[in-house]
Amino acid sequence: MPFYLPKSKNYLKKTKANQDGKRGEFLALFFLRLKGYRCLAQNYKTPVGEIDLVMRKGKTLVFVEVKTRPSLNEALEALRQAQQKRILKTALWFMKEFKAYTNYDMRFDFIGIAPSSWPKHIQNAWGAD
Repeated sequence: MPFYLPKSKNYLKKTKANQDGKRGEFLALFFLRLKGYRCLAQNYKTPVGEIDLVMRKGKTLVFVEVKTRPSLNEALEALRQAQQKRILKTALWFMKEFKAYTNYDMRFDFIGIAPSSWPKHIQNAWGAD
């Protein structure tokens, strides 16, 4: 009979955070689709980083970071500058990989998700400085 160790509290916390994050990304995707955006990629991964959602609206590519937290304020404060730089590098990688979007404008949006509140969508949350 195999012996299984119980999962650590840390592992269970990470698992719940991961599930909450996936739920938040799904909600953000649904929210953006209702606003007329088209999804090009979810959890787009490259050697330089990951982007939660790559959306298109008209001739604009929108790279979206989604943060799910217990409160909307915590979600809005969760995006760090280092992460913004990684997302920019990943967006540039996307543009190199998918040459059909070369002439599209780029924008970086942020969506904060918290229980019992509407998603907070901040367009052009940071630039490509």
